[in-house]
Amino acid sequence: HLLCISLASPFQDDEYSPFVDDSIYAARPDLLREIGYFKEPRNGRKIEADTLLQFVEFACSEELPAGHLLARMAFDDGTIEVIDRGAEYDVIVDDELVATVPDWLSSAIADPPHILMPMATAVGDAIDFEAPQFGITVLGAADGFTAAGTTAGFILWMRGRGILVDPPAHSAHYLRRNGISSRKITHVILTHCHADHDAGTFQKILLEQRVTVLTTRTIMAAFVRKYALISEMNYDFLQRLFCFHSVKIGEPVHFQASHLPRVSPISLASP
Repeated sequence: HLLCISLASPFQDDEYSPFVDDSIYAARPDLLREIGYFKEPRNGRKIEADTLLQFVEFACSEELPAGHLLARMAFDDGTIEVIDRGAEYDVIVDDELVATVPDWLSSAIADPPHILMPMATAVGDAIDFEAPQFGITVLGAADGFTAAGTTAGFILWMRGRGILVDPPAHSAHYLRRNGISSRKITHVILTHCHADHDAGTFQKILLEQRVTVLTTRTIMAAFVRKYALISEMNYDFLQRLFCFHSVKIGEPVHFQASHLPRVSPISLASP
């Protein structure tokens, strides 16, 4: 269902402030027209989930010695097998081992090794973090495909309170272990709905609720659709867990008696 939504037309609304520069407004993307172009039939085939993908159940086929589990799928042109060895998974294509995946990459455990970022102090000695009047705490600087790094995200501090910007997954755990109280971070800026940017936002909402999420209406609509499907929560229930602050391109965003720079289309499309 998520893939069908991704291929379907996005929510379209006027995200631009009436005070935005005329040249920026004239250059705004026509999202409906763009996705309509890419959905045009190619070689007689309409671009839809049903014509691009085949969904099949990938379940355990048998139990091997030592408690290892095997899932096997057979196709007209070959076979795919995944063997669960406990600490890792072997992926075998046509009887050839093509990959070995660590368990923490494929299961919902609390703390993958590279997410345990270096701490300022030992766990038992963590002191209460004194938030600056203005500053930035970097939570990660890697892209979503780097195995040894944490995805890009940071905290913008203003007058002793923080705004999370695209928090990486498990950032709430990192902050807690470094003595940074969640009460000091009340807002989240969400630039787009790739998992390396929005997973930490969803985690913070589940852990703390009543956080204020700042983004455009289009991005918020995509976020709610995505995580309502993933979590099997009702749309209305999920939306009641947090506060939504709608931003428009070209308008300043006020926070802690100050204001953030005017939102631009580029700032809402970071990788």
